[in-house]
Amino acid sequence: MMNWMRASWMPLMFITQIDLINAKAAMEPLIFQPDTEVKLTSLTQRFQDLIPVIPTNRIINKTITGIGATRTEILADRNSIIVLPNVAAIESKLSQHKNCFGLYEGVSRPSLEDYIKSNSRTAKILTTPESLGKVIDCCYSLNINPYRTYFILLDEAQKYIQDKGYRPYITEAMKYFFDFNGKAMISATPIKPSDPRFPEHGFKLVRITPAVNFSKPVELLFTNNHLQSLRDVLDRCPDDNHFIFFNSVNGIKDIIKKLNSEEAATAKESSIFCSKEAAEYLSTFERGGVKLYNAYSAFKPECVKKYNFLTSSFYNGLDIILERPPQVILLTVRNKSQTYFDPFTDSIQAIGRFRTKPNSSEAYRYKDEVVHIIDGQQVRQAKTREQVTEWFKDQKNVYDTLYTLYKSNPSYGERSIYCEMLKRLQFHKYVTDERHLSYRHEDNINTLEHIRKTYDLDYFRLDYKYEIERVNSYYADPEKLWKAYLYSGKSTNNQHGYAAFDLYLNSHNHNEYTAPNELKPLYLQGGKRYSKNNVKRIVNFLLAAESVSGTSDYDRIVNKVTDRYALVRYAYDKLGVSRIAELDFSITRIKQALIDYDVKQGKNKEPVIDSVYHKFPLHIKISCASIKEQLQAIYDHYKIPVKAKASDLHQWFELKEAKIVTYSRSASLEAEASKEGSVTIDMKLKKAGKREEQRAFVLLTWKYNLHRLLERT
Repeated sequence: MMNWMRASWMPLMFITQIDLINAKAAMEPLIFQPDTEVKLTSLTQRFQDLIPVIPTNRIINKTITGIGATRTEILADRNSIIVLPNVAAIESKLSQHKNCFGLYEGVSRPSLEDYIKSNSRTAKILTTPESLGKVIDCCYSLNINPYRTYFILLDEAQKYIQDKGYRPYITEAMKYFFDFNGKAMISATPIKPSDPRFPEHGFKLVRITPAVNFSKPVELLFTNNHLQSLRDVLDRCPDDNHFIFFNSVNGIKDIIKKLNSEEAATAKESSIFCSKEAAEYLSTFERGGVKLYNAYSAFKPECVKKYNFLTSSFYNGLDIILERPPQVILLTVRNKSQTYFDPFTDSIQAIGRFRTKPNSSEAYRYKDEVVHIIDGQQVRQAKTREQVTEWFKDQKNVYDTLYTLYKSNPSYGERSIYCEMLKRLQFHKYVTDERHLSYRHEDNINTLEHIRKTYDLDYFRLDYKYEIERVNSYYADPEKLWKAYLYSGKSTNNQHGYAAFDLYLNSHNHNEYTAPNELKPLYLQGGKRYSKNNVKRIVNFLLAAESVSGTSDYDRIVNKVTDRYALVRYAYDKLGVSRIAELDFSITRIKQALIDYDVKQGKNKEPVIDSVYHKFPLHIKISCASIKEQLQAIYDHYKIPVKAKASDLHQWFELKEAKIVTYSRSASLEAEASKEGSVTIDMKLKKAGKREEQRAFVLLTWKYNLHRLLERT
């Protein structure tokens, strides 16, 4: 049943049931019809009551989080490898199940070997996807065939698609997965993978379908001011702890800074649960020798404070069991896609973190309804599924054409140019590896069919592209977001079954009483890794590490410290300390110097492309005057005898035209505004001032790949 709270967004009230059903197919993720359905008739039922033993070659959609699916496999009477999405999820399970072994960064291989050799009962190995290969190698070193000895369960199945964009090695687990005799994937929110190996191995979908109402109350709050709306929502539950899911470390810092009052989320009263890398980044902020932020890469109840912020590392696979139910808030900044919540997956998973104690009759445990705060800014239109398919088709045709020329050309020099062009095409990211570019002309078989069989597609990355555009479409049109929430959790073959959410709709407009400086968007960007201080710190470390250069410890120590600062180490090796110091430790100047270095070494066939991509950011308005000035500087740098035009960017970017509107004001009006400081006076100034328009462009996507190392920053 729909509930409406101050539903000022009236058009939604006139959507018909037919409209919703027609829109459903375009909205939902790649979920396929279940081959088998198992009915859940009570919220007190557990996964083990319905499926005592997880069968092989299955993708299981458990629909409801926290019903003990992973626990079922941990208790099963067989050796198991359970692959969890991140370290936080592993540590959460280890705290509840003492018979398990957790493998992730920092855990030694000898300790894993000791566990396997000494375990008199069934072995239960918990690992991240990236560490699965270590388990396989360890088994073979002990003369154990892992594929016959262990059943493998990939938990949180949707992550192999959703995280592919920023965790390129997450699908390394798939290299081993299909070789296991016993194997399955499971999640409350699976996404159908298009990888042809699943049907080849006879995989079937099992869905647990609730026959009882499991809906969770969620309020969608559309606002033009995140900060004030967040204050209002926090004030609803002043005596409770607050859990705020927001996937931006710098955005969390900005919230803590802006809500700096006695009763608000000061750093002292806040905890930030995030990735290990983000926690290390936050630990660099100090004042008077005291760390400004309480940041943790693992969840522990004793770390909970009044205000608790969680990034996407804590959306899945974590059990949060608290004495008192907290208030739960989801926060989204439109135009910042990393903060988007997919109602079909992310929202269900994040809310599902709050578990009841074992044998409790409660279905979930948090205060009242969950609030999803979404700003009201307009966003760029997303690609439809058909447009993405057409884009893939065009990209593949161009790639195949260039690849034909690459393989058929007898000249090594010309082949190397084609090879460089292929690596720069966006489609190259959707190819599994580069073995097809390690080609000798004498091995050539001159048929197009042979050429096209020489590389494999990365189907998980293809699915990732579809998923990104699907979720983007919800935030380009609030009506679609509302519909997606309305349908999430429903069975694909049961139009009228229970949904995951019981929706409320709300809208906040704060223009009337909010000061102009508080209407500024949240600051999600930041110096992050490559501030001048961090560059200096890593350069000094590398200088000190040279004292152990040539020893067995050198690579291990240096790789561990510089893993997040690959660009600094690259510059240190190529440019040297003196040159980096001459560049004033500026990452912008270092990047350009590296491009120039590669040009001199003959390694960079297209330096202008690298410089252009380095200079012009995506998704913000850039005036044509500024474009011409910056582009001319690049042309002059490379001695290109051409006068720069803003339209030149068409050859490197997909872009759209825009306008930058400003108002010129008299000194007397400016003085009046600074004295009053109100939105009303600001509007008077706008009316009194002279309107000026500048032509501009918004750069949407690159047409080529940037130098891989520079792209990482």
